[in-house]
Amino acid sequence: MKKILFPVALIVLGTGSAFATMMAKESKKAIVKGYRIVDVGGGQFECQNTLQDCSNIAVGAFCQWTADPNVELHNAGASETMCGDNLYELP
Repeated sequence: MKKILFPVALIVLGTGSAFATMMAKESKKAIVKGYRIVDVGGGQFECQNTLQDCSNIAVGAFCQWTADPNVELHNAGASETMCGDNLYELP
């Protein structure tokens, strides 16, 4: 009986550990709204919400605005006049 119980317990623990690791990696995904930087003139800029979802986890290419693929999207800054770090495309 002990010869069967120990290997079964190891398989169950290994499977549980693998599942927990997979869930921990997926929980790091943070979906945030992307903002673009807009020049309002006079050397002033503001951040405008594009209503487009991006990720703040560096997993690939920068998130680009669907209306203009040349515009990289940023995280919301502390104020409407300042955008934060670049965002990344959702996997």
